[in-house]
Amino acid sequence: MSTTSTVDREAVLSSLMEKYGLDVSKKRRKNLLESDPVAFESYKAGIEIAHSCKTMDLDVAYNVYRKCKENGIPLTPNLYTNLLSLTAGLGDPGCGSLMRRTAPPKDYHKAMEIYTSIRQLNIIPAEAAFSALMRCCCSEGHKEQALELYEDMKRLGLEPKLRGVTALVAAYGAAGDTSACFYLFDEMKTKLNIDPTEKEYYSLLQACAIAKDARFVSVVDELMEDHLLLHDQETIDLIYQHLHEQYHFGQASSIVEASGALKDVTTDVASPLVLQSIDLNVQTRSGLLEQLQSFAIDRDPNQKHKLNNKVKDLVSLKPAAAAAAVAAADAAPPSVATAADTAMVTVEEDTVKDATNKNKDTTRKYVVLPKANEEKWTAFTSWLDKRHEAYPFDILVDGANVGYYKQNFPGAPNHIDYHQLHALIEALIRDHGKKPLLIIHSRHLADHMIPPQDPKVRSLIASWRERNIVYATPKGFNDDWFWLYTTVRFQIPVVTNDEMRDHHFKLLSPRYFMRWRERYRVCYDLFFARNDLRQQQQQQHADEDDDDSEEYDSEDDGEGEEEGDGGGGGQPDTAAASEAQGATATTATTDNGFSFRSNQVSKFSSACHRSRARFFFPRKYSYRMQHIVREDVEAFCFPPLAPRYDNNLVDPEQGRQPKSDAEGGGGGDKDRSDGHHVKIDDRKPWVCLYRRK
Repeated sequence: MSTTSTVDREAVLSSLMEKYGLDVSKKRRKNLLESDPVAFESYKAGIEIAHSCKTMDLDVAYNVYRKCKENGIPLTPNLYTNLLSLTAGLGDPGCGSLMRRTAPPKDYHKAMEIYTSIRQLNIIPAEAAFSALMRCCCSEGHKEQALELYEDMKRLGLEPKLRGVTALVAAYGAAGDTSACFYLFDEMKTKLNIDPTEKEYYSLLQACAIAKDARFVSVVDELMEDHLLLHDQETIDLIYQHLHEQYHFGQASSIVEASGALKDVTTDVASPLVLQSIDLNVQTRSGLLEQLQSFAIDRDPNQKHKLNNKVKDLVSLKPAAAAAAVAAADAAPPSVATAADTAMVTVEEDTVKDATNKNKDTTRKYVVLPKANEEKWTAFTSWLDKRHEAYPFDILVDGANVGYYKQNFPGAPNHIDYHQLHALIEALIRDHGKKPLLIIHSRHLADHMIPPQDPKVRSLIASWRERNIVYATPKGFNDDWFWLYTTVRFQIPVVTNDEMRDHHFKLLSPRYFMRWRERYRVCYDLFFARNDLRQQQQQQHADEDDDDSEEYDSEDDGEGEEEGDGGGGGQPDTAAASEAQGATATTATTDNGFSFRSNQVSKFSSACHRSRARFFFPRKYSYRMQHIVREDVEAFCFPPLAPRYDNNLVDPEQGRQPKSDAEGGGGGDKDRSDGHHVKIDDRKPWVCLYRRK
């Protein structure tokens, strides 16, 4: 290895900066020029390898690595990891923010050489590099080597992820090795806490089919339990091929009638084949209730909540004064202490970099909510038991969702529409004989939220309370958890158009959540004579603009995400109504009136109008894969394939997913599956695999 003078280093460094577009600070530049030759050559090699990895130039990166190894120039662990990932193939084409127009290069032998060097240096590669190497081994037919790498990961304390295990299961599945496939499945479910996807189930079914393993049918049942819908036709084809060869199953397609009957399936039996209505089993209900209670009381332990107005004064105090304030709050009577529930909090400070000044540190304060909410939750569950015994309610109403329904027009009030909420409740009672329970956040019933220009609102709220058909969730809680818990516990439906796409719904296990949502959500629609009112409001906004008056904000002035209102404001949820279609209720009509803020109502008449409620009750059958076993026939029924959310389907011009409807694009979330939401079309046929006994 030759040494270079300061002048030569200056030229080399300038060349690197120009070639790779580097921005080296004066201090860093001085340190490099004064460093020893090995350190300088290591820096130079690192720049070249990093750029080669970025451009996926495997040959250049490998040649630099070999040169460094021959000359004894050390590389950083991060560079070794990048080299290993590059030579192993980086992963599937298309992963990342930009779509890869060509498959990434890979070289199995070079990757194994680098991995051996890494282990000799006692460097532990990252999980991503391990996974890439495992995929490389599987693609080259070295599945045994990939399984050894999998075991190495566990010995080194790394937790394998789905991206690595998928390749292993696929390799052993294609080879018909049921022993290895079942071993990996057991590892995923019991030790790695990984939910197998349809791909892994396909590989396991493939192994069972090749080996003619009798566990094939039990794997299909497990697939149906874990995944309500399928995405790939080849999975159905594999199941049919094996069932046809081994058990002489037939195949048919049929439109499902409203009763759940598959009218086009001819089984030569007396009664038609009817889809089942599958409820949550005891284990599933127990698991979902446990999750709901945990999230309601403890919240997400990794989530921090911004300070609300009630604790800003407490946080601004010095530590001694803050401690005294907390002690005073604890010693105060309940009527006083409840007004400062957030006094019993822990304040943390996060130091963050200011976006406009990289050298400036700003301190952001958060409140870590305590577990003291357990008492309030226990009081709620006790109230539920007593109330259900005295008044056996059989349907819930998501008050915020109904109250904010169609309330996003210009100049809309910041409060819910109490009249339309009352209209829907009365429609359930009068036209459907239901016993509703309204669950709504307490702030919607607070005096400051009730419009003073509409005296009828207070009488409506009083009537709910007199009949004891309303529960106001306490402050600091998300009201969604309350109605979710109630509907699961008592197995009753809930009236809501909430698409349930918020982060807190995604915390729930999909297998639990989807089963509940498919069976217990009742969608609705409300119709109003609102056109004249909107025209009047638009005219008022025009007048206010002419008068240079203050523009009024129509957004919800809520207390934050943890006191969410269910996303009720919006246009009619046609996709949700289609998904939950069933018997359409007779429309209900109730006198109603609009209410506006006091400074707006003077220019409007009260404009009483009539609202009609229409409900979309759940189907009489479950929209999910079903294994039906009767005395005369056995059948496996598959709904239409669900579209897959594909990370590789990005816009080549923009390098990202096509915009959703909410973002102003044409193709949106309603046309693809995200694990919780699927657009349902009852006009598409089901596939039925059946045999007569």
